[in-house]
Amino acid sequence: MTDASFDASSAVVVTGLGLHGGFGDLDSTWQALSEGRSALVPSHRIADAPDLPLGCAVPAAKIDLSGYVADRKTTKYMSDTTAMAVLAAGRALEDAGLLDDQIACVGLALYMATSHIAFDLSQAVAALGETSETHLRELGQEGLRRCNPLLPFKLLLNMPLGLVSIVFGIRGPNFILYPGAEQGALALDAAVRGIRAGRFSRALVGGSAQMLSLSPLLLQGRSRLLAASPESARPYRPGHVGYAPADQAAFLVLESGPAAAERGRKPYATVGRISVGVAADEPLRRLGEAAPDAIVTTGNRDEVQDSQDLRTCEAAWPRATLASFDGQLGFGGAASFLTSTVLACRALGAGSLPTANLGSSSVRSLARVLVTFQDGDSAAAVSLHRGPA
Repeated sequence: MTDASFDASSAVVVTGLGLHGGFGDLDSTWQALSEGRSALVPSHRIADAPDLPLGCAVPAAKIDLSGYVADRKTTKYMSDTTAMAVLAAGRALEDAGLLDDQIACVGLALYMATSHIAFDLSQAVAALGETSETHLRELGQEGLRRCNPLLPFKLLLNMPLGLVSIVFGIRGPNFILYPGAEQGALALDAAVRGIRAGRFSRALVGGSAQMLSLSPLLLQGRSRLLAASPESARPYRPGHVGYAPADQAAFLVLESGPAAAERGRKPYATVGRISVGVAADEPLRRLGEAAPDAIVTTGNRDEVQDSQDLRTCEAAWPRATLASFDGQLGFGGAASFLTSTVLACRALGAGSLPTANLGSSSVRSLARVLVTFQDGDSAAAVSLHRGPA
């Protein structure tokens, strides 16, 4: 998005968006949402636990890094979590016009969130042969030793951050957080604070999570978070119980208003306030900004949380449209809040939401969007609006 007439201010603006999920990139995802299509698979099996009962899920589309990774050896160190992060980050940088700007990339801040380690147990099981199913002690003592020696690199929680940095030559301030969706909001908040304080002028913020792997699925299953069917995974609908786990990655490029104006970039959105808390409505109370035209939510577990959202939003902003993409894209853990934020920014750039609207009629002229997350244990919110602050 370019516009040389953009009159910058001291605002923090979003100039690049990148996504990878069940439908692929952002354009494909937006088109699918506009057509009302769902990426949820009614029954899915994962390679390292084919007998694990799983109601519905959203596996990511094929990961193709050929446009961003020149050295194929680099991909040997990548888990799917890392590969999705590199792909979505590359798309965001490309969208912002920074992909080939090596000087700008060196100074980028890089803040990320990721979920629990997606351990591909099938490698260890295959290393033991026929005895692996019954001899758990042998699996623990010998299985990992017989795996590919690069497997430990794939298991490190900081590998998504490290490989994104290496592939795109990023050397600015950085950190990676885990495991919840609120960590994406904290990463976003750190980037915005850094830009406003003048520590750096640009930041790449993202989240990547492979929820369809043994460890994450067991954690979700024990907490009774998994929906039994696509119908029960849809927020704000009767019978909503649980969510569809999804493999997702989402990244945003943030810049100061002057930095964006210097490059002639028109922003998708301006970032307002960000709040993270424990009580579901706490972040909303803290924001204290103008009423949004739409509220995009993610992470709701069931009808109880749906009702809580509806009551809170109707009391504060009765005219706002309430929407969620979880029923079509699934819930991507640490990537989910940023996925919703990417889609909200795209909606502001387009002037309207796609046809995933739930709860009220669609917005004719979209100028302000509030993105919220809650899962019963934590909550987060960010306000976004179109144009300079």
